[in-house]
Formats: sequence, C-alpha cells, structure tokens
Amino acid sequence: MRRSLPTADEIGRWSAPAAYSNLATLVEEAAADKNWLSLVRSIAVGKAQHTGAPATERIQWARVAIRAGGMVVEGEFASLKRAADEAGLRAHIILHVDADPPGDFTPDHTVSSALAALPAPWERVFLLALDTGVGRPGQPFLRGVADTGNRRDALFLRHHKSVLTALERVVPLARSPLVREIGERWVGLLPLLP
Repeated sequence: MRRSLPTADEIGRWSAPAAYSNLATLVEEAAADKNWLSLVRSIAVGKAQHTGAPATERIQWARVAIRAGGMVVEGEFASLKRAADEAGLRAHIILHVDADPPGDFTPDHTVSSALAALPAPWERVFLLALDTGVGRPGQPFLRGVADTGNRRDALFLRHHKSVLTALERVVPLARSPLVREIGERWVGLLPLLP
C-alpha cells in the first residue's frame, strides 16, 4: 500500500537528518512523484542557503537537496543538470558557510566530482565550442544555430557552462595543484561557451 507523501508544511518542520532519512524511506513513493521530490529539493536548498542557520545544519540540508535532486532530474541532459545543481550548491556552501567544510564539501572534492560528471573530454567541448561559434563575443545564444542543425550541441555546451560557472570561484580554492590546474583549464572554456 502506497503511503501519502508529506506536505510542504510537514517537510518544512523536518530536521535535515529526518529529511535525509525520510527520502530513503519514501524512495518508492517519491520516485513516482517528481513534483514532490522537486518540492523537497526546493525546501532543502532554501534551508541550506539560510544565512541565520548554523553551518552544520546548512551542510546537512545541502546533502538533502543533492540527494533529492539526484532522484528528480531526468531527460537528455540529466547528468549535466545534476552536476550543475550539485556544483552550484556545494560552491555556495564553500563560499558562504563560515566553517571547515566536511570532505564532500571541500573545493577539491567539489571540483573533482563536478568535472568527473561531465560526459565529454575537454578537447571535445573545446572543439565543439569553436565549431558552433555560439559562444563567440557578440553572437547571441542560439542565433542561427537551428539553421545549422547544431541546436543540440549548443544546449550541450550551455549545460557545460552551467557546471563550469558554478566552479569558477571554487577552483582557485582547491588545495591540490593538479585539481586546480585541471579546473582552471576547464573554467578557461567559459568565454567560448554559450
């Protein structure tokens, strides 16, 4: 028998550990209702970004948001959307929560995991950006792209830009010189991307 999913008011009263646990308990019901998962993610993001909350609580809520977001995102560019959401939220915690971040919220982990989620190697993204030309200065996003059949490529690049934009301020904070160097190379693509 399917249980009914908690309302927004009920979710808002949960603690972060309870929300994380409830997502695991309600996984079957939640999988059938993407709107509910989006609601949980939205509430969790709001609590993670709440500047008046303690750092530990904000980090816990960020984990809830990442878990819910990983369950809700579907479609052609799902892995890129997930990577952009996760990188953006992790970057927010790194840049705005005044605490030593746990391992999964360090700059090194954030950069490494986001770049690992990108489906194409740097060289392919670079060549595709040059080929479509949609990231060139002065050329609006997708102008004339539909005529050339490169619309899908342009959207693919756009999602890469979302991931890399989230990482732009975090890459310089990475402790590992290798992670920083690879991150800088990827972030260097931003001017070419639509």
